[in-house]
Amino acid sequence: MQMPWTVERRNALLEQAWVLFSKADLTGLHDLLVSVPEEEIFRQPELGLYLCDAWFYLGERDQGRDLLLKLAEPLKRTGNSALFRRQMNREIHARIYFGELAEAEQVAEALMQAAFDADDEGTVASAFVALGVVADIRCNWSLAISSFLRALTPFQRSGLRRGIGGIHHNLGMSYRQLGAYAESETHFDLAVQNYKAVGVEADIAGTEMERALLLNTLGDHRLAEALARSALRRYSSVQHRPGIGDANRVLGILAGSRGRFSEAREHLQFSLQVAYEVGDRLVQAETHEELAYLEERCGNANLVSDLVHKATALYSAMGAERRAERLRERLGVAVAG
Repeated sequence: MQMPWTVERRNALLEQAWVLFSKADLTGLHDLLVSVPEEEIFRQPELGLYLCDAWFYLGERDQGRDLLLKLAEPLKRTGNSALFRRQMNREIHARIYFGELAEAEQVAEALMQAAFDADDEGTVASAFVALGVVADIRCNWSLAISSFLRALTPFQRSGLRRGIGGIHHNLGMSYRQLGAYAESETHFDLAVQNYKAVGVEADIAGTEMERALLLNTLGDHRLAEALARSALRRYSSVQHRPGIGDANRVLGILAGSRGRFSEAREHLQFSLQVAYEVGDRLVQAETHEELAYLEERCGNANLVSDLVHKATALYSAMGAERRAERLRERLGVAVAG
């Protein structure tokens, strides 16, 4: 006989979910919540938000996004509640992931206003982080850095090491793309220090992967590859499918920069496969771009045009036109041909 879904049972489940989430055990969180009936999720929407986190982590992002959007209306009826603001914050990042930058920006601005009205400094900071991510994708790195720095002090006051690490990680990426390599290195170091204090393997892996690109630019190819392979091992150890795909993209870039073109192609094609499986629009575009650059160097002009077209179409659909322009500049001869 099935146990009835009482308030006590839902609250006990919510407590279990919070413990798993605080330990960053997203696989365990998924296993705990995936069989909960949808009607019970809507009676206790916080369970739904935790399930969305687990689905996104494991690469089941269509399901996570669908549930997030379903939860929006009932949570909106609660007024400017902390739970509704949490839903908005997660929706922003889901929309970024699916390449809906304009929509993400709109929700972030609405979230910022709601957080100001509620005197919720932490969520104001989270909205600045989201706006910074959108600006970074659009290649507006100065605005991205400004947004991340505005979020840093509130996170530091809260003592949330994972959030602090995330801001330093984002700053490291933006400074690297601006060519401010010393500043980038400093922020990647600070990101890892904060992430290691919390011990979330996927976060550490993400910074290792991005720092590998910095080191490759600086000519430290051996350490770059060691970090990228460490990132892949960390992602694999926690079954983080999107991270596994993205780490292969980075390994493909590194192999290509050393002239190991067959190996590079293998990594990039695997990355592209995973990016389509999990719906990561930005990684789809970036991987098409890297494959185009690889095939151009290999003299396979017949492949380059199609790859460039796919990458630029994805960037443009996202509203990241500057990325499409930079790709055309990078491969101008191949595109013209």
